[in-house]
Amino acid sequence: MHILPFPKSCHKCTNGNDYFLNTAPCQSRDITTSVQCENNDALISWTESKGALYYLATLSGNGTISGCNTTTTQCSYPSLQCGQSYNVSVVAVNDACDSVLSAVSTFETAPCQPQGLTADLDCSSQTASIVWKKSDGARIYTLMIEGINGDVSSYTTTSTFFTSNVLACSQTYGFFCSGNWWNMQQLEKSSSL
Repeated sequence: MHILPFPKSCHKCTNGNDYFLNTAPCQSRDITTSVQCENNDALISWTESKGALYYLATLSGNGTISGCNTTTTQCSYPSLQCGQSYNVSVVAVNDACDSVLSAVSTFETAPCQPQGLTADLDCSSQTASIVWKKSDGARIYTLMIEGINGDVSSYTTTSTFFTSNVLACSQTYGFFCSGNWWNMQQLEKSSSL
């Protein structure tokens, strides 16, 4: 940048009058999130911002805010809470200014595992009523019923209640819901029914 006096005809420029001004880095874009469902580790990445020396990523959700300062274009957030929605944004920084805040990107962690699974047997109808507690983040549940002989039946439901009428008499059944074993229940039916 040069500052020239007026009128130009009287101008004499020396090298000592030069001044350089760095503008803010470009806005960070294309934020993507990869979540490992087993442990809810999240890897956030974005495209490189022209003029950035480093980045400040901010993760918020579940009542917490966590920052990440990095010279790369990714941040890792380990062991997030299951069944939660999180927001992440990025600011590119240079020695003069911060960029405009990126668009906020939202992602969800894996649903929490269902708890409190119980199964009750109705001997007269040879049916089992299976109930569990609602789990955060779950929209659909997969219930698996395994017989002692290894046969597995799988059912999908949006509710926290299921009635099974496919049980054979004098058998032991295990109930598996959304990824974990819960309360192995022995359901015995009298063959005389």
